[in-house]
Amino acid sequence: MNAWPRPQQSFSTKPGFNFELNQLDANEQAIAKALAQASSHPVSRALDSYLSNIMPVTLDQIREVPGQGITAKYMGSDVALGSGHLVGEPSIGFLLKSGSHVKELTY
Repeated sequence: MNAWPRPQQSFSTKPGFNFELNQLDANEQAIAKALAQASSHPVSRALDSYLSNIMPVTLDQIREVPGQGITAKYMGSDVALGSGHLVGEPSIGFLLKSGSHVKELTY
């Protein structure tokens, strides 16, 4: 029996912002939602809008770094949303860090 691939979960908020978030589990989506809500960056605002049906987690020690992203603590672990430089990864993409895991959020 052949398995059909899952359809892409994507959302266009306006030209240039089209998220594909299939690689995020429910907890990562809740972390991304909380970080996006705490940020003033336009991409974060678009992500927050996309995740409108997700209940955000509660974060501690939230810190926005202008031009790089936002960091916080979630249940004692470092979480971040932003540039590769902010999360310590060699990437030019928009990244979500949750503990030791880093995932690129394509938009």
